[in-house]
Amino acid sequence: MEIPRHIIEEILRHSMEEMPREACGLIIGHIEGSRVIVKGIHRAGNISGSQLLYEVDPQDIYRAIKEAESSGLELIGVYHSHPVGTPTPSKIDEERAIPGFIYLIVSGSGDFKAFKLSGSRFEELEISEHTS
Repeated sequence: MEIPRHIIEEILRHSMEEMPREACGLIIGHIEGSRVIVKGIHRAGNISGSQLLYEVDPQDIYRAIKEAESSGLELIGVYHSHPVGTPTPSKIDEERAIPGFIYLIVSGSGDFKAFKLSGSRFEELEISEHTS
């Protein structure tokens, strides 16, 4: 997954601001074969009633899709935080995952990993940060 450093920094900042709740947002970019290219994010409201779960506000999904389409891009994934856990998919993350979607997860300590649901399993993606 290719992602600009400033986008990683924005995701980390958002995750810290939302503590102790899980932060969530949408990832905009495009997928070219095995290449995942992140071009932007859209912060989203977490409408879950729990501090340990996230549920993206549907209005934010709509806005992110419109934003992506206006730039010739696509909604390709979701980011969220695990304030008290590791940056790996939880059982609930696995149950709610959409095949082909990208999931970037941030831990409370600022570690992050990216995954893609392939079939019924999460495949960890290599993250390549750049400065553009």
